[in-house]
Amino acid sequence: AKLSEELPSAFRVSNYPNPVSSSTRIQFELPIDGRVSVKVHDVLGREVATLVNASMKAGFHSTDFKASSFQQGMYYYTVTLNAANKVVTESRKIIVVK
Repeated sequence: AKLSEELPSAFRVSNYPNPVSSSTRIQFELPIDGRVSVKVHDVLGREVATLVNASMKAGFHSTDFKASSFQQGMYYYTVTLNAANKVVTESRKIIVVK
């Protein structure tokens, strides 16, 4: 199989660049089909953005977080996969600089 046709073996999450001034790309790998949400929270845990909330096929996906309208500081993004009667969540830090 070609590399692009291979499915990820695990649930993985990353983003680049970080720190970010205008936009960062959040990438996530889904080993199976499922419902995915990608949300951004401030340091107090308040949700400040929902970037993805959809059913998605297994494979490699990405979404962009436009940070230019957010204040400088630390944020967290959480990718949640709800599939096969399991919920898997990964969180990572984003540092917004101006």
